[in-house]
Amino acid sequence: MIEISIKDKKYTVNPSELDFIDAGGQGSVYKWRNYTLKFHENDSILRKMREVNRRISGKKHIPKCLEKRTFMIGTGNAKGSDLGLSLANHLYVLVFRWLEGSGLNYKKLSRSRFEVADYILKGLLFLEDIEIVHADLTPDNYLVDKDGIPHMIDIEGAGIPSRSSGQWDYKPAVLGTKIPGFPWPPEKQKNPRIVNDYTERWFGLALVTAVATGITPFFFLRRCDYESLKEMERLGEDGYEKGKVVKWPPLGIENHTHLHDPFKKQGALEELREKWDDLATGSLVPMLFNTFVRGASEPENRASFRKMRTMLGFV
Repeated sequence: MIEISIKDKKYTVNPSELDFIDAGGQGSVYKWRNYTLKFHENDSILRKMREVNRRISGKKHIPKCLEKRTFMIGTGNAKGSDLGLSLANHLYVLVFRWLEGSGLNYKKLSRSRFEVADYILKGLLFLEDIEIVHADLTPDNYLVDKDGIPHMIDIEGAGIPSRSSGQWDYKPAVLGTKIPGFPWPPEKQKNPRIVNDYTERWFGLALVTAVATGITPFFFLRRCDYESLKEMERLGEDGYEKGKVVKWPPLGIENHTHLHDPFKKQGALEELREKWDDLATGSLVPMLFNTFVRGASEPENRASFRKMRTMLGFV
């Protein structure tokens, strides 16, 4: 039997009552009643989640993006045999609220795009303020409820730096996921173990841009390599020196991709540029440029989540 505690109440869970949901880098995930149970073979993530809860304790306001599903509400213990695992003698159980919803499809949203983007940014800003560095900011880690509100559903991969030394108290357990349209920054491509505030801002702005506009900043690239970024920077600097407004993506960048984009053949290139002309406001374009182009070699140019909210007009 599985023993769990939720808000000082103890429950005994029969394994036959569990509904399997998923298994991956963050343990095995099951649904039980109105709860999500995550099973882990070591206690490192449990200790990390307790530190997260300690940092949010006493906070008067938790952003909607985080309040229902992100933080652990209980713990427990189980045996490997409870889940049919022969190798694991003991399992640590993390309990979260269950939330009905669907994955974050940034190409099709039921709410205003900028409203959804602001929900996400408020959540990221909250985590930034309490010094929690998320290592895997992709649409896969958000669930959208029936009201169209996005909820972060996986924070176990985050890293927690020491407030005194700046070194990791708890290292990131997930070092980012390579998926089309959400490329790693150059420093992370050279060393996949790099995770810090600057890599988080790179991933965060890519996600926010995709939600706000329906396309990712790297729609053409499919992946982001250093030479392409340098070419983008050259194009941008040329435009700046000639007194021209730099549009995103810079004109001609599609000629420097390393993977052929099937959308080119469908005449979608100009349509995409028109969308950017309509949606990319005067503040969004330079922020994209400073984060993904100039920020490729100078990460300190990447905007903080607080600055993103200000520049996008959310405050």
